[in-house]
Formats: sequence, structure tokens, C-alpha cells
Amino acid sequence: MKRFIINIFKFSAFFILIFFILNFICKLYTPEKDRFQWKYDELFHPKVKAKFVIFGTSKSARGINPKILETDSLSVYNFAFDSSNPEFLYYLYTNLFRHYYPKPKFILMDVTWIMLNPTMPRKIEQDSRYFPLKDYLYLFFNTKKKHLAFFNRYYLFNREVSKYGEIDITYNGFTPINHIKTHGLTKHDRSFILKLNDEKQLDYLKLLLEAFKKDSIKTLLVIMPDDLDENMQNNPVITNAVRKLKDVAKDEKIELIDYRDCIHSDSLFYDWNHLNINGARIMSEKIRNDIAKRTTLYKDKN
Repeated sequence: MKRFIINIFKFSAFFILIFFILNFICKLYTPEKDRFQWKYDELFHPKVKAKFVIFGTSKSARGINPKILETDSLSVYNFAFDSSNPEFLYYLYTNLFRHYYPKPKFILMDVTWIMLNPTMPRKIEQDSRYFPLKDYLYLFFNTKKKHLAFFNRYYLFNREVSKYGEIDITYNGFTPINHIKTHGLTKHDRSFILKLNDEKQLDYLKLLLEAFKKDSIKTLLVIMPDDLDENMQNNPVITNAVRKLKDVAKDEKIELIDYRDCIHSDSLFYDWNHLNINGARIMSEKIRNDIAKRTTLYKDKN
């Protein structure tokens, strides 16, 4: 029996050693340019130490340029993540951002109505590869999606990286797209858009906004532009989702600016949902001007 236990131990140790060697080899052959890796690097090992941070979805990740919002005395970083929802952002903020990042003075958050689609794919477990060990272990032992946390942790199982866009001109979490929209909504897009019934995400949005307030951080919410025809823009499913977002903002006493009618030209989008590099410039300038009217952020010298 003793010999059997020793052999089991030896086999396990050998298996673990081979596993980590193969994982290391896979990591070596994984592309280094990963815009999500860069965001988490800034989160866990702050260098910019931004006083103004951006949270949200791919709409703000692609559509709000920190370089246009910053000044010599005001650093800005874009922590928006593709396909995220309030549940993802709540975990990111309360379990990671709060503990690792210097408290900012100002938060700009994109609260697109698409967040209420229950099929929004991004789960915090998918980003487990980027976490320090203790945060990974906390996530692993507290999630019901242990398979996602485990298999996304190791390059042996998942070597995907986020490098789409003009990756070489990424700036403080912002990676623009330099394409012009070539087609309208597909059948899949329409089906995706009209599934806006995830009330749980409204609850997480309230919790997230309350966390910002508890930390005494000035917050502004924005609904980013999209390039939908009038019939789709006025679809009751979308207008109802927007109304719910505005109701949450009102209940939490946080201002929300609706920019959906701000930009319409196809030349400023790369698809129906996202601004391209030129649209992002115009949108960022507009946001900066509106923040300047509402706050002392651009008058502060500290």
C-alpha cells in the first residue's frame, strides 16, 4: 500500500511537471500583442495610475480615446472590455480594481443597452489567465464556472489573444479600428439585438454605481452612438432597455448622457455598433467638452 501511494505521488508530480512545461511552451508561441493583457498589466501593476478611468463595453473600448481626454496633469486609461456586462464589471471593480489600482478622481462608464442581452459572452472566468495566483485561486474556489476559470488559465488549452484593430497604436487601453462600415445589420445581428431581457444586469449595474459612490468617485454615464435605421432605433425592445438604464441612473442620482443621435455617418463607424478611429476622435472630443461643462476636472491642476 505504501509503495502504491509513493507511485501515485511520483506519477502525479511527473504529470504536473509535464503539464507546466507544455503550458510554458504554448505560452512562448502565443503572440505577445494582447490588448487585454495590457489592460490587466496596468490594473495589477499600475504605471499610468490614471486619475480618470473608463469602464464599459467594446463600444467605449473602441470609441473613447484617452489621449484626447487627458491633459498634462490628468492621466486617463480605458479599462473597457469587449462583450462585458455589469456583472463582469462589478467583479472587476470590487474584487480587483479596488485592491490594486489607485483610486481615480473620475469614472466615465458606457452603459449601452446591449448590456441587457443575456447572451453577452464575456465572463470574468475567461480572463483568469491574467490574474495573479491568489486572485485566480479565489475566483476558482468561488465560481460555479470552474471549467471556464481552469481552461482559460492555461495556454495549453487556450492560446487566443485579443489583437484585432490597430494594435500597434494602442494607447492606454484604447485600440481603434481603421475600417469604414460596409454593410448593415445581418439576420444574426437583429436576433441578438432584440434579446434585451436580462434584469439581473440592471441589479449589477445598481451595485456597481453604488460601489463608485461608496468610494466617493465622481461618475458620468454615457450611451454611445450606434448606426441603426430609425425603425430599429425606435424598436420597443431597445427603447424599453434604454428607459431602464436611464431609470437606474436617475435612481442612483448619477447623470447619464445619451449620445445615440450624436453621430450618424457610415464613414464614422466600422459596423452598426462601433465607431471607427475617426468616429472615436469626434466622440472623444464631444465627451471632453461635455465633461468640461459639468465638472472642474479640466480646471484642476492637481
